[in-house]
Amino acid sequence: MKTSKKLPKNKNMYVIEREIPGAGALTSEQLKGISETSCNVLKEMGSEIEWQHSYITKDKVYCVYTAPNKEMVYEHAKKRWISC
Repeated sequence: MKTSKKLPKNKNMYVIEREIPGAGALTSEQLKGISETSCNVLKEMGSEIEWQHSYITKDKVYCVYTAPNKEMVYEHAKKRWISC
């Protein structure tokens, strides 16, 4: 059983649901490309926002982030041209 790590006082955890038709059928290479693009945007934004992991279903992707506020998560999505 995994124990949850405690977040620093200035960070919150956010789960973003994104509709991506056919997400469950994406290849590992396609998923790698998507995550690399996302991580590059995160690097540009600095260390306050961090991607933790994602869950992929048939037509949706759930991404877990830690950030000081939800606006940073929205800013990340805007820079990637993704609605959340």
